[in-house]
Amino acid sequence: MVARNIMLGVVVFFGIIFGTVRWWNVTESMAQPVPQMTVPEDAPVYVFVTGAVRHPGLYSFSETVRQGEAVQAAGGVVAYADVHAVNLAARIKDGMHIHIPYTLTGVPTAPPENEDTININGASAEKLATLPGIGMATAKKIVKYRNQHGPFMQGEDLRQVKGIGDSKYEELKDKIRV
Repeated sequence: MVARNIMLGVVVFFGIIFGTVRWWNVTESMAQPVPQMTVPEDAPVYVFVTGAVRHPGLYSFSETVRQGEAVQAAGGVVAYADVHAVNLAARIKDGMHIHIPYTLTGVPTAPPENEDTININGASAEKLATLPGIGMATAKKIVKYRNQHGPFMQGEDLRQVKGIGDSKYEELKDKIRV
């Protein structure tokens, strides 16, 4: 009888051990791993650029850049953009939406600097035709160029218009402003 009790104790002991080990393995295999979220340092930064830009859309950068650089990646602003409404020097963040609003009048917002000069970003073809050496055909080319490529950033950009070379620009440079 003692042998039988010992044998029963051994079976119970190994049953408990085996059951515990088996239960341990089952619960380990059923446990879900905790997801680890790591963001690599060189992850792209996505920015949505809309409004008065030439090519609105989603842009990605390999590093953080300034809002002005994101706007330039979108083709720059159009002639009707109110660039003063956005801080172009601010750094972008992933998932940011940059919206360049339009001006109400369609003319870039800038106070007139000199009434004796013509703003080449806002003047009509008729007004541009009053410049020395600029006829109506060239004035229309200036307006067309401005509408397709956006505002002139500096007076020298006027040389990009077909028909305006260095010598014609020299005649105009004191009569125009941006």
